[in-house]
Amino acid sequence: MISKKNILFLFIIVSIFQYLIPAYMIIQNEKILKYGKEYILKVKLQKRNLPYKATYFKINFEPDFFKVPDDFKFPKNNIIYIKLKKQSDNIYSIFDFSVTKPHDKGVWIKSKIRYHSKNKLYFDLPCNKYYLNKKEIEILKNAKGDFFSQKYDNVTAVIKVLEDKAVIKGIYFNDLPIMKFIKQKQNKGKEIN
Repeated sequence: MISKKNILFLFIIVSIFQYLIPAYMIIQNEKILKYGKEYILKVKLQKRNLPYKATYFKINFEPDFFKVPDDFKFPKNNIIYIKLKKQSDNIYSIFDFSVTKPHDKGVWIKSKIRYHSKNKLYFDLPCNKYYLNKKEIEILKNAKGDFFSQKYDNVTAVIKVLEDKAVIKGIYFNDLPIMKFIKQKQNKGKEIN
């Protein structure tokens, strides 16, 4: 039989870990934002990612899959490393992947396999969610027009990469931060399109 003293001790240990794990994750993200190198990638936003119930929306980086041969051996841990390559000016694109940790120079991001279908390997970058605060969510809900169902040509995400970890810094529409873009559209009295 477990004594009350042991139960109290276990409760305290579990309580401490409940705060340490999220604190560690926040510290890691802040470290990446502070010391990581900045990269700009093109992204797609879709209506199904609309954040009416959540505090974030999902970002689809382009491309979000790789073609693989029929005999491709999928890693057991579903971890892959995505390579970025400079395309133009400051824009980078997803270029290649590796199932083992690469040792060559280049920008590699540790990612997870979402699923595979036929000869396609779909993946998610760790920075595929853009979080919003309550005020920003209300602005999106009250925006005229259906913001996420529109197609936008110049949508980019700025990410910070440190070692093989990545964090999203912001989403931009024609070089304007997402919330500034929406507010600008609202102030003009036009529907968002």
